[in-house]
Amino acid sequence: MKSLRFNLISLLLLVATGATAQAPEGYYTDANGKTGASLKTALFRIIGPHTNIGYDGLWGAYKKTDRRADGKLWDMYSCTTNYEIGGSAQGKNYKQEGDAYNREHSVPQSWFNEASPMKADIFHVYPTDGYVNNRRSNYPFGETTGDKYKSEGGFSKLGQSTRKGYSGIVFEPNDEYKGDFARTYFYMATCYEDRINGWSGEVFGHGSYPGMASWCVDMFLEWAENDPVSQKEIDRNNAAYAVQGNRNPYIDFPGLEQYVWGGKYKTEQFSSTDYKNPYDHKVYPDTIPPTPSDTTDLPDVPDPIVDEREYRLVIRTSDLTEGAPLLIVCGTAGTVMSEQGKDIRAEVDLKAENGIIITETGTHNKPYAVTLGTSGTHFTLYDSVGKGYLALTGSANKLYTIEQADQDALWDISFDGEGNADIRSVSRSNYSIQYNSGAPRFACYKTEQTPVQIYQGKKPVPESVSTLPLGDSHRHSLRDLTGRPVHDLQSARGIYLQAGRKILVR
Repeated sequence: MKSLRFNLISLLLLVATGATAQAPEGYYTDANGKTGASLKTALFRIIGPHTNIGYDGLWGAYKKTDRRADGKLWDMYSCTTNYEIGGSAQGKNYKQEGDAYNREHSVPQSWFNEASPMKADIFHVYPTDGYVNNRRSNYPFGETTGDKYKSEGGFSKLGQSTRKGYSGIVFEPNDEYKGDFARTYFYMATCYEDRINGWSGEVFGHGSYPGMASWCVDMFLEWAENDPVSQKEIDRNNAAYAVQGNRNPYIDFPGLEQYVWGGKYKTEQFSSTDYKNPYDHKVYPDTIPPTPSDTTDLPDVPDPIVDEREYRLVIRTSDLTEGAPLLIVCGTAGTVMSEQGKDIRAEVDLKAENGIIITETGTHNKPYAVTLGTSGTHFTLYDSVGKGYLALTGSANKLYTIEQADQDALWDISFDGEGNADIRSVSRSNYSIQYNSGAPRFACYKTEQTPVQIYQGKKPVPESVSTLPLGDSHRHSLRDLTGRPVHDLQSARGIYLQAGRKILVR
């Protein structure tokens, strides 16, 4: 229901490169100049000493550390729960998912014999749905098809490991939180490096360094890269510091794990004052880089006109019209895809009536229409406001906006008999654009989320069009109808913009 939705958009922006403003000045000074095992030990000495708030103290602490934007409990194991923090569902008995929540040791307490202070360390003891937590038991995190169990919507899974290096039963959290749990394990391996050699299980007990089995290190490095630090983690890190008196450095310094365990960065020294995020190359710009010099004198093309428009539900691929604006909608949630939030798309409230939506598009806090294009037998989705193509990059559910329509920006679109659209990545066919109702956003998922629909507007019809011979096109600075610079049109015919005027290249 709509009343259960909450706005997490402000919580989904990636942490800025090297941002350490949350930590007190000088907190990490003793780790400067170190790398690999020595860096891990230096961090251990910094974050190891902390306050043990006690196992019962976690209940009250969750009000500060795990509160969603709507005030409800943030549950990383289930996408359907809506618990009041400290309410009647706290620590109660359960029969099914959604009955109660409890305290989940992401590093099972049986691995360290329920010893303190690990038992009550809030950095790894999260509030989660009791039933899903019970199904996880004390199995390690891993990757699986979920042959033994899947939580509602396939959000979390339990089953035989499909990852090389481990063949046992594993619990796989959702892509949304794999980075969170990876950084949790990096923290535990660091904070307790003097204890983990005595821990049981298939993960820890491999000496103070590396501290974890190689298959886990490799997997968690991958998870951390594919699911970067989020504002949720930053806020929780700050809240946990206020409660417990220590911090998770792998949140304060995104990519720090590469300096400790990553082969490429093990020889590069850490600097808390001049930190270089090794994942910077993964971040796509929000705006198009400066255009070539032949367009520098062109007046800026005005922003797309945001008039009231009619969008109608599309139920067949044959009804899609190249060049037409599209809205990506989740009808059951009454929400429409909006602006870019680095690696996801935000949402705004909007309901369809009888298969029709009347709306303005193209500005902040309004629906963003994407222009439908084609590339061979596939489709492209261009966001003229975000100035880029919707694209799936990396191996997780990241919906970026990128400048060039490369392989990652190609989509196959089909429809089921109920009007739902399957917008599926060509480069990774097991991912499709869906809506996450548990953490409201539009992104790419390989697990089953809430389906989306496509609403199509009328294709713009140029009014006053000048003509330009095809052979002369290379001497003119042109932009397409979405405002993007276009060059080398020796074989292209169509309508373009030049200094705000429409030009027909023929």
